[in-house]
Amino acid sequence: MVIISQVGIDLIKSFEGCRLTAYKPVSTERYWTIGYGHYGSDVREGQNISQNEAETLLKFDLRIYEKAVNDLVKVSLNQNQFDSLVSFTYNVGREGFRTSTLLQKLNNNDYVGASNEFDKWIHAGGKVLNGLVRRRKAEKDLFLKGSQTTSTTKNYTVRSGENLTKIAQRNNTTIDKIMSLNPQIKNRNVIYAGQVIKVPR
Repeated sequence: MVIISQVGIDLIKSFEGCRLTAYKPVSTERYWTIGYGHYGSDVREGQNISQNEAETLLKFDLRIYEKAVNDLVKVSLNQNQFDSLVSFTYNVGREGFRTSTLLQKLNNNDYVGASNEFDKWIHAGGKVLNGLVRRRKAEKDLFLKGSQTTSTTKNYTVRSGENLTKIAQRNNTTIDKIMSLNPQIKNRNVIYAGQVIKVPR
């Protein structure tokens, strides 16, 4: 499983901030928040934690959102793209990411279209929040940093006698990744010579 880098962690920390006493950003929130945006039924009114406890809660939460990105994204990501998506999911939640047009475009290999979706997630309570505008810009910039968004995959022509195992080995990838890039392949054992498929670059 891919894990977030220190760059991604620092991005999340910079926008979440750290509060060692439980609070509600909005009075209508169901649960309290503490630490680096840790939110849930395990946080109670009046609760205080140490800086070390805040770091521990952050690590716990990061595992949840790393898993969400690993599970939901079906295309290749570089580290910057992964980090930006973990930060995004940390903020909007797993369900928000799962149902987003951003994820849909990304899994259709539309990296540019996906990057433009960050700009739409800037509202809370029906209002544009400057903090969200800044966060989405930072996440989008990181997503695009050092990436060739139009060339993360390449076309590969299946050779006579090849199966997906051989193709995966030849291209330093996995059968599951190839299957995710090629939804037209319904059976991993059924490919044919001359067939053009996508593989990670």
